[in-house]
Amino acid sequence: MKKSDLKNNLNVVILEDDISFMEILNLKISNLGFKTYPFNNVKQAVDFIKNNNLIFLITDYSLSSNNAKKIITDLRNQNLDFPFIVVTGEGNEEIASDIMKLGALDYIIKDTNFLKEISNKFLNAIDKYNYILEKQEWQKKIEISEQKYHKIFDNIIDIYFEINNNRIITEVSPSVKNILGYERDELIGKKFNIFTDNINTKIILNKLKKSKYLNNYRTTIKTKNKHIKTIEVNIKKNK
Repeated sequence: MKKSDLKNNLNVVILEDDISFMEILNLKISNLGFKTYPFNNVKQAVDFIKNNNLIFLITDYSLSSNNAKKIITDLRNQNLDFPFIVVTGEGNEEIASDIMKLGALDYIIKDTNFLKEISNKFLNAIDKYNYILEKQEWQKKIEISEQKYHKIFDNIIDIYFEINNNRIITEVSPSVKNILGYERDELIGKKFNIFTDNINTKIILNKLKKSKYLNNYRTTIKTKNKHIKTIEVNIKKNK
């Protein structure tokens, strides 16, 4: 997702039971151009999170009716996943460790510099979140590409081989079963001459010394049952 799209669509929930502080946080974040939804009531904030998408939560750790760790854990248990920042008036390392393990993008202490730094810290957290979203999008694209590749590979009519410099078969399409009678697992790791005699192998290798490609070359090949088939091969040498 583009950063501009994220900014336009993100719902920033501010949960703080100190109303004055909640209003200050709301002003700071809304001035950055984000849509903000301030709450000083845990239930109302949780209901909003459950009923809306693209949530970013900024929450105080210690709330009068609950604490941030329990609220976020409960929401995670309901399969609600969203980025969040926790702010606190106490610099407790144990709390900070627990919150970061939950996936917080930042843990900010309300010290004398807090109000000066909160805008930059929030924007840094947004950058982190945007990177996570971009990474997820690329992973989905890679998975889709791999699925398409495997679908084509599994349904290919011809036989596709990959062979290393030692003439060891490193990959072969499942179609080898229908054409030569071998299961794929029977061939991985075997020498390519399981199919052909030394004369044919030498001829092919000599031709590949002169050219990177061998197109529509007719030769013979042995099936698992030792039958001889005449085939046409296309070979590309990677190195």
